[in-house]
Amino acid sequence: GDPERQVQLSGRWVTAICVLWSLFQLWIVSDVPFFLSEITGLKLVFNGQEARQIHLAFGLGLALSVYPAVRSLSPVIDHLVKWALIIAGVSACLYLYLFKLDIANRAGLPNRFDLFFSIAGICCVLVAVYRALGLPLLIVAAIFIFYVMFGHLDIFPDALRWKGASLNKATWHFWMQTEGVFGVALGVSATMIFLFVLFGALLESAGAGNYFIKLSFAALGHLRGGPAKAAVVASG
Repeated sequence: GDPERQVQLSGRWVTAICVLWSLFQLWIVSDVPFFLSEITGLKLVFNGQEARQIHLAFGLGLALSVYPAVRSLSPVIDHLVKWALIIAGVSACLYLYLFKLDIANRAGLPNRFDLFFSIAGICCVLVAVYRALGLPLLIVAAIFIFYVMFGHLDIFPDALRWKGASLNKATWHFWMQTEGVFGVALGVSATMIFLFVLFGALLESAGAGNYFIKLSFAALGHLRGGPAKAAVVASG
């Protein structure tokens, strides 16, 4: 199709994700869901684990949309791969949300769907990390995953060697529970970091960020070490 039209559609898609993600984050931290739940009797409140799952679904969808493939093959193939990764990553997150009761009832005994979506989700996270942050962090994550799976090999010293984890156990721990991908770090991102970033972006777009910087330099710039003091105050 027309490349310019594809760029416009891609921009609208990214904008829609960002707006919906921001509205969702404001929804889960406000009192509106509790108020509406009492009035309507519907379940409109998301608990912490559900918020993390939807938060990561938005994050993966956005990351896999914005950051291009490292090596471009052809526009058609890149487009298909991009959408395949987006669908796989978002589905892997929403699978936990939609089937949370079934997953809880078979805790520790994953079926073939659990295994498939766990592997798909982990792979999509690794791809997103590679595209967004580069190869070094991917290598670090891959080493730790390798250690979990193959910690019994002789390449590890005796002090680090252990019996290793099966594919079922490792994927269940990484994806289906709250100690892996959906752990404390993602919880902090879903409840605090996103809101700070959103608030900072709004201030910057409204011009308040530049105002704080100029105000700090006006107050402290004439002192000895003024630029450093002003930078600290403006950041605070």
